[in-house]
Amino acid sequence: MASNVGVKVMLDTGCSLAKGTLDGTTVTCGCHGSQFDVANGAVLRGPACRAVRSRVVQVQGDLLAEAS
Repeated sequence: MASNVGVKVMLDTGCSLAKGTLDGTTVTCGCHGSQFDVANGAVLRGPACRAVRSRVVQVQGDLLAEAS
């Protein structure tokens, strides 16, 4: 999950982005170095070749819920 300016976004990459880094709206995967735009899941730098699913979530206690 990435957080930027109070907006939390979860990306579904198949890798855990928990060990990735966030710089502005760009998250870099700690597994393979691909970079994604957290706003829309677009690939900014490979080796990934497909966009990932991106969704806005809300933190409710210890749980994440997709924002409505």
